[in-house]
Amino acid sequence: MMSGTACTDANGCLHRLYERLGFVRESRKREHFFYDGRYWDQIGLGMLEHEWREKYGGEEDAVVGASKTEP
Repeated sequence: MMSGTACTDANGCLHRLYERLGFVRESRKREHFFYDGRYWDQIGLGMLEHEWREKYGGEEDAVVGASKTEP
């Protein structure tokens, strides 16, 4: 299983944040869209399930943002 996201090279702070969180840069769509008078690249980032577990520790059925309740 994998989780992924994309951002633009116009927003350098955002893709650096994703990388600090453990996402890996996987793709670049060059000159993918036009904004503010120029073309910008789209950067794809992803994290595999085992990478998430190594970084954040997780149980087999863990879901990000989920909390366990006792019956």
